[in-house]
Amino acid sequence: MSQASADSLAAMRASGYGLSVINNTHAYFTRFGYVFAWPQTSFYIKTEDLPTEAPAVRLVEANAYDLMGRADLAEMYNRQNKTVTGTAVRPTYRRSKHPMGESAPAFLLTGDVGQVVGYLLDPPPDEPGERYWHDDSAGDTEQRLRVLGMLARRHECEGVYFARLPYAGELATRLRRMNCEMKVEYRCDGGYLIRLVDLSVTLRAMAGELGRRLARSHMAEWRGELLIETGDERAVLHIERSDLCVGTQPEAAQSRTEHRIVGDQHVAQLLIGTYPPLE
Repeated sequence: MSQASADSLAAMRASGYGLSVINNTHAYFTRFGYVFAWPQTSFYIKTEDLPTEAPAVRLVEANAYDLMGRADLAEMYNRQNKTVTGTAVRPTYRRSKHPMGESAPAFLLTGDVGQVVGYLLDPPPDEPGERYWHDDSAGDTEQRLRVLGMLARRHECEGVYFARLPYAGELATRLRRMNCEMKVEYRCDGGYLIRLVDLSVTLRAMAGELGRRLARSHMAEWRGELLIETGDERAVLHIERSDLCVGTQPEAAQSRTEHRIVGDQHVAQLLIGTYPPLE
């Protein structure tokens, strides 16, 4: 496994990848330079606190396999999670990665004329009174909550549990305006982990977005160089009034600029905007 992990990082670098993110339940990958990426947030809401209004959508029973490869559902998910740190742009896998496999229960949410306007990938509880477990969904947030309320009452559930729900997502934002519980789990050696594969490649991929954010900031007119060091790698950002490019001679820039970020692999946390970044 050690050799496979080392070879995979080498292959990623050779193939032009800049950054690697994994979700791991134990500390194994920290030995290969992976560090904490962001905390995992989970939410719980009692069934009695979910909307009681009837959904304005119809439910069509389906499974995880039915959701795979649908461009309309992928586009819906991507649109709603566009600003969520660490989200994957779908489609990703050719088959379902759900723990229950491709037969995992799901629902398509359809409108008045049968058009698909959302989905829920949520296995019901095995026994009445247990928690309803929310895995994945997309579509109008209010309608999703109405559907979950209806399903939770149908199965006599005590409440609905949202595992690893992104804090900044629409659904989590709506839940925080209701009666709910939120759990934030920080793990320095597990959960979501991140590692820079190639610093320069990562910065080139981010240059456009960094420039757009600089243009909207109080530093829109700034000009200069920013040196970034991770211990193993160096790169320099040449900044000309929010126009960014990645330099090829960081050693030369080191003698010219006092503006620098120096660290280890934790520099990756800053690049992706780990919450909160000052940590």
